[in-house]
Amino acid sequence: MTGLWPGAEVRLRSGVVATVVDEGRYARPGVMTLRMGGEPYQPPNGVLVELPSGEAVDVPYDELELVWPSHPCRAESDASHADWLLDELGPWSWSADGSLPVAQFVPRTFPAVARVHHPWRRDGSGEYDVRWSTVVSEAGVASRRALDDLLGSSDDAVPGFTGPDEGRVAGATMRALVDVLRAATSTSADVFFVVWEGWGGAPWDRFEGAANVAVPQRDARLLRGPIEGALEPMEIVRWSEPSLPAMVWWPADRSWVVHSEIDLRWTLVAGSEPLVAALVAHDGLEAVRTSFDAPGNRPDDEESS
Repeated sequence: MTGLWPGAEVRLRSGVVATVVDEGRYARPGVMTLRMGGEPYQPPNGVLVELPSGEAVDVPYDELELVWPSHPCRAESDASHADWLLDELGPWSWSADGSLPVAQFVPRTFPAVARVHHPWRRDGSGEYDVRWSTVVSEAGVASRRALDDLLGSSDDAVPGFTGPDEGRVAGATMRALVDVLRAATSTSADVFFVVWEGWGGAPWDRFEGAANVAVPQRDARLLRGPIEGALEPMEIVRWSEPSLPAMVWWPADRSWVVHSEIDLRWTLVAGSEPLVAALVAHDGLEAVRTSFDAPGNRPDDEESS
């Protein structure tokens, strides 16, 4: 059974649905464990749950079944829905300087493409809401490319800031992105989501039957649902941001493609000229226009907003 966390709902063998209080995932029957202060204690033999009556009871793992909360996405079993995309991307082809062109992440058959930068976090703040342009100015570096090079050398390379998430779009940025993309498709209720298999704790039992999709260099699973699925966590909510984000997603009418490669601090979006113009103009996004031949795995100093 997938790991449990406080607040998760579980169904007991009797059929009663209870709420997890303490998952006891380190518990081993008959094994003494030390508390943080050094005092030995006997851990529980199972999961501490609260019954509808308010009573708390300890229940063995094998008598519990996780009750997944509802999710807007569902498993898509037909991998052929992604064939067109995989055919256009082809295998990764590195240049002599170690760069990959934007066209290795999103198809060059689209009229235009933009890079949406994932925001930074100012130390002492819990929000990822600082633009790269702000950090460039305050850190006294020459460009986004120079800033990215600093991040590549050390996570603490820019004092006062925490670098952007790799492969994940922060909540406010994702909401703004979804708003723009929703207006640029006629099938916002039918979107395909490719989710990387390597995210820790991936709950594939929740999406049983999801097809395997071999995105270049990444094994992934295929889900399907409304565009709002991009905003919802795919495992039990434990953090403030959605977990297990989609890596690549596109609507059924193929009007655009989004790619948040797991090792990159930005998201690439290919679509129409009006779509890219809307992304660049949106106050809630730090988006710049780029080209399909520009490096996709590093910022390009030639890009412009």
